[in-house]
Amino acid sequence: MLVTTRFLFGAAAGYVLGTRAGRERYQEIADVARRVQGSDYVQQVRGELQQLCGNVGNVGNAVGEQMTAVTCKLSGRSQPSASSQMHTSGEPWP
Repeated sequence: MLVTTRFLFGAAAGYVLGTRAGRERYQEIADVARRVQGSDYVQQVRGELQQLCGNVGNVGNAVGEQMTAVTCKLSGRSQPSASSQMHTSGEPWP
């Protein structure tokens, strides 16, 4: 009985001390992540990547439109109307 009580007390103390230390370490990591995310360099790179991805999306849309035009021309069909290229939400397909 005494051995079990000592074991449980030691386990409880270890748990409390471990969670406290773990929480402090978590806070340190979270603070570093916030500082990195807010740095000027990271914000600059993020803006450049967003611009690049936006340009890639525009190129993809242009290629898709050209493929539709070529397909319609080769098959003898007319170009699809703008309404047939809309989502159910009313926005055009990407």
